[in-house]
Amino acid sequence: MKAFNTDAACDPSVHCIARRSRVLESIKSLVDRNKYIVINRPRKTGKSTALLLLGGILQPEYSYLSICIGLLPPDSFASASCLCPRLHALMSEAMNGDTGISRQAAEEFKAASAPDLDSLFSAIFKLCASNGKRIVLAVDEYDSACASQAFLDFMDALWGCHLYFNQGTFVSVILSGLKDARILAPGQSKAQDKPWGQAAEFDQDMSFSRSDIAELTAGHELQPDIADLLMEYTCGHPYLVSKLCSLMAKKASPPWNRENFIRAVTKIARSSSILISSMKSLAEENVELKRLLHRLLFSGEDIGMSSVSLKTVDQALLHGFLKVTPDNRIAVSNRIFETCLCDTLMQDGQSFDDLAKQDQKDSKSLNVQKLLKKFASHFSKAFRARDKASLESQARRIFLTYLKPALGKKGTYYVDAKTRTPTRSHVIVDICDKQYIIELKITPSTRNGADGVVEFSDYLGKHSADHGYFVLFAIKPANTGKFMKDVEINGKKISIFIA
Repeated sequence: MKAFNTDAACDPSVHCIARRSRVLESIKSLVDRNKYIVINRPRKTGKSTALLLLGGILQPEYSYLSICIGLLPPDSFASASCLCPRLHALMSEAMNGDTGISRQAAEEFKAASAPDLDSLFSAIFKLCASNGKRIVLAVDEYDSACASQAFLDFMDALWGCHLYFNQGTFVSVILSGLKDARILAPGQSKAQDKPWGQAAEFDQDMSFSRSDIAELTAGHELQPDIADLLMEYTCGHPYLVSKLCSLMAKKASPPWNRENFIRAVTKIARSSSILISSMKSLAEENVELKRLLHRLLFSGEDIGMSSVSLKTVDQALLHGFLKVTPDNRIAVSNRIFETCLCDTLMQDGQSFDDLAKQDQKDSKSLNVQKLLKKFASHFSKAFRARDKASLESQARRIFLTYLKPALGKKGTYYVDAKTRTPTRSHVIVDICDKQYIIELKITPSTRNGADGVVEFSDYLGKHSADHGYFVLFAIKPANTGKFMKDVEINGKKISIFIA
């Protein structure tokens, strides 16, 4: 059976794959119009795999030559005399694959000498003239060399040839990378001044759809509820979907169940993969971004893009950790990223490892009653002086800091982004096949807070839960630090605690 792959471009002959035909057809439609195309997307979103598969869509109408700049050693970019021979060698090596380039044209190109740009482009012109079909060039990881003036000169020449000699050179050029070549070029006051700043925009969403997940997992007995969970937790992020599937597939039969899914989510959220580590480092090192994430995740603020400096969020947007919603609000891109960011931000606060781990010996469940009693007692003693602003900024962060060590490696949590407000949030805890729902509510007094219990019962109904936990943070506390009572509303049992 084919394996799930998250390490590099996927090979359809050995890897489970989602072809995302809509993405490939969108690229081809631009190629058909002789466009110079820039595909800039975050890492681990399937750009290289798309370029690998594109040849099957373009041929036999076109010949297709795909190179990866990331394969060149760093000293290649010191000067044109270093870069041009290695670019020539890289293209020559690519012609050994299934490019659709005629054997004679390929051999003539390989035999040519390319010590400088003029010689390299002379060879390219001859290649395109002698080949029977028009040639499309794809350049992957182009942005890894954008600090090199020699490489920028090569890109300028590519665009110039494409613009003025379209019939004699590559009919279309595709640049793929993290950064956008149209706006991110070093040493320029106006990046758009570069000729390739006018390239066509590729605006197709590269996230997995539900049909993509079905194609990816073809041959595996993936149940519909697991497919739903994959979308809910990842929003179709290609790496996260593939990694979750890879982790579940390694489990003993039956691998495709909720328990194995939650274990896989927990492992990814606690992992040190390049993707997760880079996100955590960005949150730790950018002070303004850290403040914004505190407001978004712990204070429940609704933050509009227009109210934030682009400098604060540009790297998080570039790497795909944050997104801008259709109504121009800032949001974390998916549930797993949000949990990872919460964990990272909580490292700055007080540790409750010893307190929270007590009475949590069962590896497949969580004693929420004991956990919340202990938390309510601790919080009431530590935060006697309180006001609305301090509760909104601190209460949820402190609760999650308390919850995390109790979970350890046996489960994970997330905060429901759809219902999060400055005074209310729902924390969903998943351990194996069990789920616990906890509402945190900030209220003027315990009497006012009790009004939200009915609303909470409706929320439990939407999640098909029979039991929920309701934690009140009162600005004017009374009888704090204890379990208050169990109530039953609309057939739902709700345990109320006052912190």
